[in-house]
Parts: sequence; structure tokens; C-alpha cells
Amino acid sequence: MEKVEIVRIFLQYNYNVSAEALEFIQNHNISEKELKELLKSQTELEPVISIDVLKQNLRGNQKGQGENSTSSIIGKKDDIEKISLEQKASLEPEKKIDYSIDLDIPYKLSQEPKITIFRNLFLDRYHILSKLLLQTLDTDTTILKHSLQQDEIPHHRSGILIGMIRDTQVLHTNRFVIQLEDHLSGRTTKCVMVKDSSSFPEYRRIVRDSVIGVAGVLPKNFNEGELTAFWGKDIIRPSFKKHQFSSSETSTKVLCISDIHLGSKRFSGRLFSRLIAYLNERVSIPDIPFSPTEISSIIIAGDLVEGTGLVTKETSDLITDSFEEQYEQLIELLKEIPERITIFTIPGEHDASHLAIPQPAIDKKIGKALYSLPNIKNHGNPLRLTINGMKFLIFHAQSCDSIFYGLLKIKRTSPIQGFKELLEYRHLSPEFGSFTAYAPYSRDYLVINEIPDVLVTGHFHQAENETYKGVRIATCGTFKKGLKNGEKSSDNVSVGVFPVVDTGTGEITMIDLKKIP
Repeated sequence: MEKVEIVRIFLQYNYNVSAEALEFIQNHNISEKELKELLKSQTELEPVISIDVLKQNLRGNQKGQGENSTSSIIGKKDDIEKISLEQKASLEPEKKIDYSIDLDIPYKLSQEPKITIFRNLFLDRYHILSKLLLQTLDTDTTILKHSLQQDEIPHHRSGILIGMIRDTQVLHTNRFVIQLEDHLSGRTTKCVMVKDSSSFPEYRRIVRDSVIGVAGVLPKNFNEGELTAFWGKDIIRPSFKKHQFSSSETSTKVLCISDIHLGSKRFSGRLFSRLIAYLNERVSIPDIPFSPTEISSIIIAGDLVEGTGLVTKETSDLITDSFEEQYEQLIELLKEIPERITIFTIPGEHDASHLAIPQPAIDKKIGKALYSLPNIKNHGNPLRLTINGMKFLIFHAQSCDSIFYGLLKIKRTSPIQGFKELLEYRHLSPEFGSFTAYAPYSRDYLVINEIPDVLVTGHFHQAENETYKGVRIATCGTFKKGLKNGEKSSDNVSVGVFPVVDTGTGEITMIDLKKIP
């Protein structure tokens, strides 16, 4: 029988079945008739049938029966124990996960004056992204300077101007202007994009403070040493060629969850209990092609708790207005997750970290409960993490609402389209000073200087996955029930739906905890 059919039979008699017992039934060809007879004849079985309960009752059920009875299927007691050990070894991961932290956000902020810090931050961004952009160009491409002298003008008067976008302006229906800033002088050049240029449709996709190149032609007249205008024909973003995912010989499963929001009245404790039961093999999820024992690590991509009235608008929705109590309640749940599973956390805007991005790890004093378990590793937002050779970039994405919906005009049902744009810009949150503040670090930790194998995000409460130019993009659902109306209404929220990534193949499987009875 197929696993789905076996689960259906158990549900028919109001029982559930552990993953190990499910494997046992299928591997030993126990028939539908035998299974139904067992479930009908027993009245004292546990709600979840484990492999030990299954074997014990099959042995008891075979007394007085002939060679064709269940005894011929399960064999003697010694054989049963041998089979159980062999199955257990086959289901467990081959070895402990091998992981490394490639980028984390430091707690200590720079002590320099803020104007110096932010200048250094944007210079760091420009230097990294301009180098990445140059790598995408042909070696014979002419790179123009913002401060061209008369003798530096190329004879064909065309080339590429690189700079940071200060602003954009739509002049008429047939042209728009990109104000491109020179990182050395601070002057801006107005790059006029006309309607017949190949990049004209992209004027709605321009994100301020991004580093781009504009291919075009010099005007006939300009002041020597001060290029103020440029006729643009094409926009070039840092981008990347098709990413080659390097498969790992050591395959393991990584469960990605986010937006637990413990402390909210809309937190679904029932779904979280189902997750714990699943990870402990007490229940199974129909149609999932792997055992929970293959999951060796969990990524929690922010908003572990609901927070206090200072960080959430929905104060009436809070069960308790104490960070400490919320983290203490959360750790009681996380304790139930098997110790063999390593848990990596990053903060979101609801957690005990500063609201500006990037964020250091959850505060060690306020969230001290999270630091009490050895298998929980708390890090900053964003986080670069390598698990068994697979490179993860994890970002809570609280800064992306205004970029996606305000600037890029992306539908609220498709945040994954916005992450594709950010990969093209090679930056997780380019725009400064709109709705999300930047933390005063002299280094820009939001630059995507290395393309990841998997980009994992939270915040939007929508579970999706898609491969873009070789990069797996996985957005996480939530444990917080949606509102009746509003941006995060029930219609737009993936409650209990989360991606599981295979580090060996790169395959992503979406699990839905609501399917567990």
C-alpha cells in the first residue's frame, strides 16, 4: 500500500501513525485487511500508533493462527528488534550537520559621528556593487567618469556611467530621468531615458540608493569637468549570471519557519504542537516523501515573539506585554524539539533587538531563555549560514514592504517577485530613510556580495518557493492567524505552511501542518 492509503486507514478508525510505524507497514507488506482487523479489534490503543505498539499488537493478534497469519510477516521477537534497529539507523541522518557562520551582525555599533558612519556605509556599498557590476561587462566596455575632461571624451562619445541612484523623475510619458550620484564628488548627473530606449519600461523598477550603470551617449555640449546630463539607452544592474548550485554528498533536510509571534492571541499553539509531534515522530504529514528524522536543523527567520506595545500596533492582541515572559514561554515549546536538531534564529521587528536594520541577535538579557539550550544558535538579521555545503542567506525582510508595494508596484500576493528584483540589485534593502531605519554600521551588511544557494525570508506570512537563475527563494508562512480584513488577512496568510530544503539536491518541499489531524 502507498503511504497515503495507510494514513487514510488509520484516520478512518480515529488513529494517527508515527513515521517509523508507517515505514514498517509499507516495508513488510502488511495488507489493508490485516491493518483494519487490528484497528477494529483493539480498544486500548494510544491515539498515535508507534512502531512498538504496532508490533506488540500484531504479535498478540497472531496467536492461534496459521503460517499465513501476521506472524509470518513480522517474525520472531529477536528479528523484530533487529529490524527496528536497522530501520532506525536508515532513517537517522548519516552524521551530525556541518555548519559555519559566514556573516553575522555585531552587537557593537561604531562610535564615530553618524555622518561619518553613514558616509562610510554608502562608500562600502558603492565599492562592492560597482566591482560586481564591472564583472558583468565586457572587457572592452568604455567606462565614463562623471568629471570628464575634454581630452578624455571617447571618439564614439558613448559608454557606461556608474553611480548611485539619488532620485528619479518622470518628465513626460515619453521620458524619465535618473539622478545618478558620483561617489567621489557627490555631484549628480541627470541620465535622461527616452521612450525608445530598451530600459524605458524599467522606470517603475528603479530603487533609490542602488548602484547601477547607465549605458548611453554624451550630449554635444557640456561643461568641461562637470557632466550634468547624459542620454541614457540602457540600465545595467549588478545582477549575476545563472547560479550553479553545488550539490552535497551529505544530504540533510533544513526546515525553515518564521513569524511564530508567541504572545499574540492569534498565535496558533495547536499548529506548533503539531510541529513538535511531527518532529518527534508521533504524527505524520500526508504526501511528504521523507521522514522527520531526516530534518537535522531548523531556521527561524525572525519574529519569534509578538513583542510589547512599543513594537506592535495591536496592543489589544497581546497575552502578555513582557518580552521576558514571551521568550520563556517559547523556550518551553522549543525544549520539546529533539535535541539532535540544531535551531538557528534571527530577529525580526517584533523581537528584542533594535528596530533598525541590520539587527544583531536577540538581546542576551531580555531573551536569556533562548540562550539556555545548547542546540539553539542565535544570530543577527541578515545571516549567512552554510549547512553541509549549501549556502543560505536568511533575512526577515521587514524593510521590503515599502520597496515592493510602494516602489516596485508588486502585488501583495507575490512578494517572491520582489526578492528577484533585490537579487538583481544585489542588495537586501537599498532605499535609505523611507520607512525602515539603517543601523549605524560603517559596513553595509545588506549587500549580497556572494550569491546564495537559498534565500530564506520571513515577515510576509506567505509561503512560496521558486528558483530564479539557479537561486532557490523560499518564503515562510506563520503561526499567527490572519485578520478578517487588512494587509495580512486570512486570504493572504499561509498559516502553518513552511519550506523544507534538501541540502543534497536543493529540492524544496512545502509542508502544511494543517494537514495533520
